[in-house]
Amino acid sequence: MASIEIIVRDDQGKILRQSVDEDVKLSSLSLRGVESAVERWGHKVLAKVEATLLEAAQQEFTEAQKIKLNFYVCIFYYFLNLELLTA
Repeated sequence: MASIEIIVRDDQGKILRQSVDEDVKLSSLSLRGVESAVERWGHKVLAKVEATLLEAAQQEFTEAQKIKLNFYVCIFYYFLNLELLTA
């Protein structure tokens, strides 16, 4: 019996998802049977991998927006305090 494992990593090498979703019994399958079993497995797993990647991208985007917002808030308060000091 063989198993297929998927490991999804981010750019820094951190594991986002690791799974063994299906064992394939190779001894009782022909080449065509192995191909179809792997293809079925791929269709099933593709949605999970895509969801993992989209979730990671969304978290990265959200963090970038928070940093950008904090930057603009700091600039706003800097100019507000500067205006109050010169008034």
